[in-house]
Amino acid sequence: MRVPDDRAVARVGVIAGGGNLPFTVLDACREAGLEAFVAGLEGSVEAARYGAFLAPERCIIVKPEKIARIFSFFKKNNVSDLMVIGKIARPSVMSLRPDWAALSILVRHLNIYRKGGDDALLRALRAELERRGFYLHAVQDVVPDVLAGRGTIGTRGVEPHFYASVLTGWQAAKDHGDRDLGQSVCVKDGVVIGLEGADGTDALIAQCDGDGRALLVKTSKPQQDMSLDVPTIGPQTIEALHKNGFAGCVIEAGKTLVHDREEVARLADLYGIFVVALDESGLARMRHGG
Repeated sequence: MRVPDDRAVARVGVIAGGGNLPFTVLDACREAGLEAFVAGLEGSVEAARYGAFLAPERCIIVKPEKIARIFSFFKKNNVSDLMVIGKIARPSVMSLRPDWAALSILVRHLNIYRKGGDDALLRALRAELERRGFYLHAVQDVVPDVLAGRGTIGTRGVEPHFYASVLTGWQAAKDHGDRDLGQSVCVKDGVVIGLEGADGTDALIAQCDGDGRALLVKTSKPQQDMSLDVPTIGPQTIEALHKNGFAGCVIEAGKTLVHDREEVARLADLYGIFVVALDESGLARMRHGG
């Protein structure tokens, strides 16, 4: 890993949410000879897994609103290069006990937090990190293969009778993201049947009856910061789609992380679900029926 000023990096810090992707990144850091330090966010991570993975002095589990403690942990260990990885559960405002650093961010953006938007809060967090001398990196800086390329994942493509649903869902997902409300939508027979909220993609899928005809469409937000809250799917997504009778999933090529791609492909083929990463050229072909 290198940064724009060509400074070599030997240590990296991970602010970790839930799921398996943080462990993939930690493995990649190890293979690259990078020493990793983890601040796992309480309520999102499984603390025992990190305890078995890292020496105690290289990992803390901390409430997400204790930002000053996170800063202090990384500074104490001479870590200035950070990544934010994994699913982060949003605690309710009433349950928060913010420290002074978190409070300074939360007060400025409390209304946005209550409404469910994440981007302003994430941008504020990034500014606070950079102001304190940290550099923020994207997951794909360490694990380039985790970013979806154009094409199918598995053997199934999008059949023509789904084109209208894909195009409707893509525009709806972009509009939804532009309002900072989520990255995913569900579409059936060309009609949007569900929009992602603060509970995330899995909760969206669970509330929709796929009936063999519905699709999940997940795209980046127009204002997407590719080092923060990048759209992500993994085996759990495919399991949820299968459980709820979905026909397929469309993601944005070059702007979506796919965790455990081989398992995603295996499950998609096993369940007869298509998983396709599209870009503008692919969408244009669909618009013209090809």
